[in-house]
Amino acid sequence: MRLLPVFVLIVLFSGVTLPLVSSQPNYIILSVEPSTVNYPSSIPSSGPSFSELLFINFSKPFENQTFELQYRGAQGWANITSIHANPEGFIQYYLPVTTRWAQPGVNILRIVTQDSDSNSASLVVKTDTPGYLGESTLYGGVIAAAFIAFILSRRLPRKAFLIAAAILYLGAAAFTGQRYDMYFMISAGVRILDGVNPFNPGNPGIYPFALKWAYPPAYAYYSAFAFYAYHLITGAAIPKAASLVYPGYATATYSVWRGFVSASMPVLALLVKLPLIASVFGVYLILERTRGHKIAASYWLANPLVFVVGSLWGQLDPVATLFAVASLYEYSRGNLGRSFLYASAGAAVKVWPGLLIPIFLAQMAARNRRSIYKMVWALPALVLSLLGYAVFGGLGESLFIFAYSRGVPTYAGEFTVNGLTWQQILFVARSPPLPIFLYAGLPLYALIVYYAYRRPSANVCKLAILALLILFLTYNYVNPQYFLWIIPLLLMVEMDVYSLAYTLLPGIYLALSYNMFYFVSPAILYDQYAFPASIVEQLKISVFYSLIPVYLMVTAVAPTLVYALTAAKVTGLDRRIDSKGYFTSARRLLSGVWIRSFRSSTRDK
Repeated sequence: MRLLPVFVLIVLFSGVTLPLVSSQPNYIILSVEPSTVNYPSSIPSSGPSFSELLFINFSKPFENQTFELQYRGAQGWANITSIHANPEGFIQYYLPVTTRWAQPGVNILRIVTQDSDSNSASLVVKTDTPGYLGESTLYGGVIAAAFIAFILSRRLPRKAFLIAAAILYLGAAAFTGQRYDMYFMISAGVRILDGVNPFNPGNPGIYPFALKWAYPPAYAYYSAFAFYAYHLITGAAIPKAASLVYPGYATATYSVWRGFVSASMPVLALLVKLPLIASVFGVYLILERTRGHKIAASYWLANPLVFVVGSLWGQLDPVATLFAVASLYEYSRGNLGRSFLYASAGAAVKVWPGLLIPIFLAQMAARNRRSIYKMVWALPALVLSLLGYAVFGGLGESLFIFAYSRGVPTYAGEFTVNGLTWQQILFVARSPPLPIFLYAGLPLYALIVYYAYRRPSANVCKLAILALLILFLTYNYVNPQYFLWIIPLLLMVEMDVYSLAYTLLPGIYLALSYNMFYFVSPAILYDQYAFPASIVEQLKISVFYSLIPVYLMVTAVAPTLVYALTAAKVTGLDRRIDSKGYFTSARRLLSGVWIRSFRSSTRDK
């Protein structure tokens, strides 16, 4: 017995008793968001519905078990569905609100396992709330604002309009941002400041592989600069990269923004977006030189899509577009060195401006081979980009990851399609992955380069439009922000009506497939479903994706028709085969007599 205290001390120091004295009790914690659902009508029994967010936290012993989600009905507890417990210890689950379990009033939910259960979570469902009226008012206001901006662009003096536009772009930028993309932009900079490779998380990774920076490196480094400036201005600490990973990423990709929300986020959002807004105004200045103030202001600066992408969204496309437009402008003036410099600088942000370089080289080789040496102006951006990848080591591996991410139409091994492309039909038909861009897009682009060599006097801006159309027709991703690339090029070749079509197509897609409240900064509106109108927004998305014929018409058929008509117009093919007036009729359908008459009445003198 005298040796018992000694034995106890040995056991304590050896750690054998550590699980007994310091381990936390097993737990399952259930919470819901929003806590009140303002349903705009009676709760549906099936079909498209609003999905409530369930957050399930649980301890290690429950890993890989099966959870039963239950509701309390008149006859006691009943099962809704089964949920597999992942290794992360956190699940974000989308639960459709239907009459199978939900009723007006208070609804009680819980999680049950074989030998444990969670707390009870309460969800209040209110029906017949004025959500439709709120959403209608919201979209009515958006349309009215776009119309007023267009009118002001024609009536206000140039300086007054530019000041008003700058205030609007800058003011809106601070309090908005597509939540996933803004998180993506911010987190890349934090990783760089923390010394973590943003281009390759490694294996095992410090962050999910899908959150790697799959673009050229230039803007990732600006993100680091912006966050450091934000740190100096606000005093906010620079977080560790690992702390920004939302634990529910595996079950809720578009909720990763929850990994970083700060009360001072408007300052950070404005800093991150400053190059985007500056680029929008830079494109305006070039268009003003080529087409005049009114065209540049009305069709570009007052364009609602340009405002959404350049101010509200928070994506890189305006910067790449500015460099591409500047490159084409300088090439048209004979400043070949600058044209290469700007095209390569644009490619350091997003790849597509690099498509201009082979076209330039082909025409220069046909005209004067000695001028090809001007391409050395592309080297600074190329060298800096390679150094940007090489800073963290593994240059070849980072380049391979980038090329693979952009060249293969799969995500996690599955065929993936997004945006306004006819390949949506393949996706709905459950086609196997088809790298059409590699097999058809690149060869067609090579033909454009060859044509540029054979026709050195061809309009290079039209050739650039054709290159983008080939990308739109063969790539599996044609996101709404990509349309910003082609709009200024159409304006430069005086295809103003077509630029309206490339505004309308992504505008309709955005209105039908996005929740507008998702673009409000989480620092201002953390719960994006807080209003009845936001519930309606989610119902709208559910209906849109469930009506396959409508979905394919909006995302596949209509865009492909517009791409084809544009290609025919740019190549002059419409005039060659228009013996029966088909293209003339299509153009009239596209533009309308009233648009053409409006153009003629407002054209710059």
